[in-house]
Amino acid sequence: MPAKVRCEADGNVAVLIIDNPPVNAGSWKVRSELLEAIGAAPTDRNVSAMILIGAGKTFVAGSDIREFGKPIREPQQPAVIEAIEACGKPVVASDHGGLRETVPETAGVRFRTGDAADLAARLETLLAATVGQASACRSLSALAAGARENATRYDWPRIAQRCQEVYATL
Repeated sequence: MPAKVRCEADGNVAVLIIDNPPVNAGSWKVRSELLEAIGAAPTDRNVSAMILIGAGKTFVAGSDIREFGKPIREPQQPAVIEAIEACGKPVVASDHGGLRETVPETAGVRFRTGDAADLAARLETLLAATVGQASACRSLSALAAGARENATRYDWPRIAQRCQEVYATL
């Protein structure tokens, strides 16, 4: 079975490309390979930042319908999101597909699809934080705080407890 996530180096930037045609569905294989690729970044001194994109016209257009009705295999999406948020490297992702529903503006940086200048500007801002520019560091700190807050949305025991509370009122 061919790889669903590939990593291409562009200088000191790792470009992670999700390639699961036709719409880059978030299958178990995509989640597994993405988690593996992201897990390698923190210890790779040659990687200063990562770009996460989808091959073709979509980022990730949702879950893989071939997996519907089956038990969800590990890793689940929250583990992948947490790994992205906790990897210690700036991550920029294209703003198309389901990303805006998963990572709000307060928790990450997105760029307009097909806009190289916007991508470059977002990367320059994030990379400036690694060399200590004060405004960029404040921005990066705010994104980190937003990412931590966003991660709590995927706290499944808390979600289950809230569901039980709602069901108890019915």
